[in-house]
Amino acid sequence: MAAADMATWRRQNSDTHPIEIELVDGSVLSGKLLVSRDKTTREFFNVATDAFFDFDCAREGPIVLSKASVRKIRLESAQKADDQSKIDQLAARRAELEKTDPYRLLGVPSSASSDELHKAYIAKARVYHPDRFADTGLPPEVFDYLNAMARRINVAYKDIEAAMGETDKK
Repeated sequence: MAAADMATWRRQNSDTHPIEIELVDGSVLSGKLLVSRDKTTREFFNVATDAFFDFDCAREGPIVLSKASVRKIRLESAQKADDQSKIDQLAARRAELEKTDPYRLLGVPSSASSDELHKAYIAKARVYHPDRFADTGLPPEVFDYLNAMARRINVAYKDIEAAMGETDKK
């Protein structure tokens, strides 16, 4: 059987497994691994007969890797589960903040003066302002959280300021 025919046969009789591979040098590759339908990913890497394997890298295209160069393998579904868990934690934190006391959010007592309130507002706004983290490469979920916090801080400040204005009028 010719090499091209062998590659075609292998693709037809294998399943692709989306995985993330961490190499011994610390680099991480994402892509798809062709695994025979009668094997799991674990069995594929534990078989000692093949020292090399074909990997369809998302960034570099098809490459051949040595099994000895692989430090860690992570199924993409496990990565997605971890990411979803972190997203859920951020969403829960965001929901908690939606019902937060404005004084507690700004970190001031309810008896705070206008100056104390303004200083606390400026300090919190600097910490959570999304522009501060624009060039850091953070995931979109973090920017959503920062935007939500910035909005809550602004609303809390305006609410307290309005309440102070009403008490001054009385």
